Amino acid sequence: ATGAAVPNGGVEVPLRQACRFGVLDVDPRGRVTGFEEKPASPKPASYRANVAYASMGIYVFDYQVLKRACCEDAVRTSSHDFGKDILPRLVESNRVYAYNFTNDCELGDYWRDVGTLAAYWDAHMDLLRRPPDFNLYDKNWPIRTLPMTLPPGRFWCPGDRDQSNNFVDTLISPCCEIGGATIERSVLSPEVCVEPGAHIEDSIILHSTHVGKGARIRRAIVEKHVVIPDGVEIGYDPEEDARHYQVTPEGIVVVDQNPAFSFADHHVEYV
Repeated sequence: ATGAAVPNGGVEVPLRQACRFGVLDVDPRGRVTGFEEKPASPKPASYRANVAYASMGIYVFDYQVLKRACCEDAVRTSSHDFGKDILPRLVESNRVYAYNFTNDCELGDYWRDVGTLAAYWDAHMDLLRRPPDFNLYDKNWPIRTLPMTLPPGRFWCPGDRDQSNNFVDTLISPCCEIGGATIERSVLSPEVCVEPGAHIEDSIILHSTHVGKGARIRRAIVEKHVVIPDGVEIGYDPEEDARHYQVTPEGIVVVDQNPAFSFADHHVEYV
């Protein structure tokens, strides 16, 4: 509608956090008049002193404008960085407009930058709040993605009623197989297998991971295709965790495909 060569998604962020983003200056009509990538001292928005107007990193380009800008930058002495070099020049020479991001979700606006492990973990925990900060089930805000064709999850009891499944504030994806485990405030990706007696809390378990019998996992991000052996504890002893895994400053344990704990040729047979 504006005839912009570059429409750009923008969102308000607290001024103290704005140094993590590209900060936009806009006029009353929404035209971008200035852009600064991750400034040490961000400028407040013209209409509110305690927020900055940040780029969401979402752009739609006029192809010819983008091609010309990239070709010109390629022969120029610069760092050839999009945020530092190309976009500021586009702002000077073209119509760049910011779209003030709002959505139709019942719970209001939602956007998160997931550029750090802690932010990635936080965004998953947002899904588990009551009510959720971001509602996956809001039909007015559908998620456009390619669904996986998988069978439903299967939750089974190993025979001892004391080992029945216990789920609290948890998202469980299709094709998970869980038998007699406790899972609290966690997100399980597709094709995760959790054996009897395992206890998972405040964690993200990615695709096709196998959690062994009696294993305990807390405040962790577990990578795809990892095999957690029976009885292993993760997230309970910081010193021991640091010996085997990456641990963020916030205390989140990141379990990758460490050869000591996963096997590429491991075969799990579900009974």
